[in-house]
Amino acid sequence: MGAAFGRGVAIPRRTSVGLYELERLGVEPSRLLGSTNSPASADGPPGNEAPFAAAIGAMVAATLLPPLFGASAEGPVALAVGGGLVAWATDALAFNSAGSDALAGLSTDGRRVAAHEAGHFLVAYLLGVRVARVAMTRAAAKAAGMPAVGVDVALGVRTDLWTLSAVACAGMAGEWAAYGTAEGGRADLVELGSRLRRAGIRGGAGGEVKGYTRWGLLQAVSLLDAQREAFEELRTALAGGADVATCVAAVERHLDWGALEGAEVPPPVGA
Repeated sequence: MGAAFGRGVAIPRRTSVGLYELERLGVEPSRLLGSTNSPASADGPPGNEAPFAAAIGAMVAATLLPPLFGASAEGPVALAVGGGLVAWATDALAFNSAGSDALAGLSTDGRRVAAHEAGHFLVAYLLGVRVARVAMTRAAAKAAGMPAVGVDVALGVRTDLWTLSAVACAGMAGEWAAYGTAEGGRADLVELGSRLRRAGIRGGAGGEVKGYTRWGLLQAVSLLDAQREAFEELRTALAGGADVATCVAAVERHLDWGALEGAEVPPPVGA
């Protein structure tokens, strides 16, 4: 890793983070997936439920539409929908929703994905968490042995919960920095909530999971805001399929060194 690894400025750690603190940085919580008003609402198994919703819609259509045209199509449509539901259930239970994810990926905006993953990458890097691998296409992820497209961040059992929270929320922060909204991040919040609870952090409306999540988002937004140029360069590098070393080099070349911890230390030659 480069000279800036682990030198991001950390904000005070606390679980009492008000929404006004996010709004002060220009973030509108209502425009983030899994609203920070109640991060616990994102609890539940992640997955793509669009096929199921489409099947239910088709069943409703099969019941309501034929009478309008004096026809009876309930039997054929019900058979087709039933087959679709069986296929969806088999995919979800036996193949971990691989088919549903593939269908959803057809409409995925690669530029938004790059912004999301750039957020994870840069925040992890600045907080001293190693980025092991990156893969921005399904083919690259398969070749690298990664379960999905994205950034493989080495979050081990020794990673403190504060750093974990910031890195988990950094994908949403990256989308916000690029688009002013965040469409991805539900799975990140679910995984974060699960790990916090396993560590003994209380959940529920009055628990501390919400506080850790809000703090993590505040920390991630602060870091990306302070390093906007490096974020944009990293986002471009990821979109172009760059590897970890190339991404680190892009970050190091465009950092605002004055915004880093220990800024009196000069950057390395050629940075």
